[in-house]
Amino acid sequence: MGWFEEQQSCPYCDGVGYITIDCPDCYGSGKTKETCPDCRGYGHGEDGEKCYTCNGDGIVYDYCDRCGGDGKIQKECHCRR
Repeated sequence: MGWFEEQQSCPYCDGVGYITIDCPDCYGSGKTKETCPDCRGYGHGEDGEKCYTCNGDGIVYDYCDRCGGDGKIQKECHCRR
């Protein structure tokens, strides 16, 4: 019997090394409410402008804090002989 370590795919990020979170600037909508350039600050555009933080996707990518962005974790395994 013995122990050894092996690398396994990170279960928290599914092995990709990052997780997706709602964009903090547009709250996942993909658009921000910015001052309308046509009315010089007296109103807002109906549709809003594309969010610059998430490029209109509504999500941003953040490194997985469990695997440090590697997508792999070390796991101790018990071996019987």
